[in-house]
Amino acid sequence: MRTTGIGRSGSGRSVEECAQEQAGGAGEKDSGGIAVRRRPLFVQKKHFRECATQLRKGGLYLDIRIGEVDRQICAIDVSERRLLSFGNRTAMRAVLNPERPGPVGVLRSLRRAKRHEKPKERINVGHGELSNCCANGEYDRVWTSRDEEGEGEHVEGQGLVMTGFDGRSIVGYMGGHISLHVYRDKTAWLHVEPSLVYVIPSRRGQGYGMDLSIAWGYVCGDVFQAVYRALPEGYTLQSQVYADYESFGGEKIGRYIHGCLECARDMAHECGERKSITLEPVGLDAGF
Repeated sequence: MRTTGIGRSGSGRSVEECAQEQAGGAGEKDSGGIAVRRRPLFVQKKHFRECATQLRKGGLYLDIRIGEVDRQICAIDVSERRLLSFGNRTAMRAVLNPERPGPVGVLRSLRRAKRHEKPKERINVGHGELSNCCANGEYDRVWTSRDEEGEGEHVEGQGLVMTGFDGRSIVGYMGGHISLHVYRDKTAWLHVEPSLVYVIPSRRGQGYGMDLSIAWGYVCGDVFQAVYRALPEGYTLQSQVYADYESFGGEKIGRYIHGCLECARDMAHECGERKSITLEPVGLDAGF
């Protein structure tokens, strides 16, 4: 799996200090025009230094080509012969919440391919995050936060649609969301939930599902590293992958994402400089 350096938070801030720094007196207005306080963010742009994934105004950002080298480094339980069979094709471009096409365009392209190539296949190609984005008319382009009143819980995160391209053609996507839950008792929980991996029928068996999984794994590892850097001193971080898959191949993908987070956790535990952060083993809650 791809690895990157583990750095320091550089702050040692408390929850209240994080809130004061991020709120900065700025505000938003609700639907009635009443000013409300902007919810503070723990995870910030600076926490993604040296990561392939970045945090920008449009939320998490990744635009990367997944090729033979990525598959050789990251592939788990895949024979060398099968990996070599993928090497003849061009690298897949993986784009997180792409500028174009929008979610409706992506869903339309996937449905068109399914209708022409495998019309009797019974699967909702837009299940989960892609359907949510289509309902809203746009991707979730903000790493946003909210506070759960009365529970002392701060939640931040974003919905993800990782779209795979071969040239300009869409070959598939992987949707889901990532959220961080922070509590006043100095515990934090990183929740990762991929909802669907879909590759159009004519591109199956060529490693595109693997490529989408690798791209998602990069994002998950980078977010874990950013959270590790962002949490105040003395916190305990728990992580969990929820993967209630029913379709063929979902088990391998769920375990792969879990493995990526375990790798990030082990690196932080062994090489990280923030020894006051307790890192619990990564959990896997799956329906398989």
